[in-house]
Amino acid sequence: MSDNPFEDKGSSGGANPFAEPAAGKGGGGGEFHNPFEQPAPAAQVAVASGGVSGGSAYETAPAPTSTFGAYDTGAYGGSAGAYGAGQPGAPKAFNPTPVPPSNGEATVRVRELDDRERVLDDRERELARREAELVANGGLKKKNYPFPGCFVFVYHSIQDDIPEDKKPAVKMAHYAFVITVTALCWNFLAATAAMFMFQSVMGWLMAAIYLGAGVPLAWILWYRRIYSACKHDSALGFLWFFIVFLVHIGFCIYAFTGMSS
Repeated sequence: MSDNPFEDKGSSGGANPFAEPAAGKGGGGGEFHNPFEQPAPAAQVAVASGGVSGGSAYETAPAPTSTFGAYDTGAYGGSAGAYGAGQPGAPKAFNPTPVPPSNGEATVRVRELDDRERVLDDRERELARREAELVANGGLKKKNYPFPGCFVFVYHSIQDDIPEDKKPAVKMAHYAFVITVTALCWNFLAATAAMFMFQSVMGWLMAAIYLGAGVPLAWILWYRRIYSACKHDSALGFLWFFIVFLVHIGFCIYAFTGMSS
């Protein structure tokens, strides 16, 4: 006798629970019934049973709603969009047309532009007034020294800037400055010739230093000092001129004697 619980023993023994029931047995009509099977749709049941008259189920069933262009044509009803225009909370369509400002906002903007234009006009008039004052006081004058029309770097006019009682002193200082520049230029040319003839490189180098540094220092340290002191009647400017000019005289004596040591 077999102990296999899955063995088919017919109708007399224990039935196999996994075996398919035979035809004519089981739950009604001799067909196998699957308890997990989904029920068929109503349209298919109608076709299967032949209960739909006048054509097939696909001809009488309602047409599916297209989802293409739902936001443009209103596939869910209405021409105002997919969600309808009358539903609360529905998204609104984007309107690219700018909303024109109201009359009150336009008036405020016009007033702001007028205020800004008024401020700019006031600033322009103020700048013009200051420029006129500078021109009247001699603040803006065209550069004319040392070679007008060729090379200029500063404004210089003894006739216009210096009072009458101080003009002789400034003219003498100007002559001393011109003589100093001329002497330094001549010294540089002589040192250049000596370098080519006697290979005196050190002499040429010192002459170049005297010319490159002596001219601007003479202009700044003593001639411009006396020019400004006479123009503005400054006692401190006169004191500074006398001290520096004494040093300049000592340098001229040293250069004139030509001491080799």
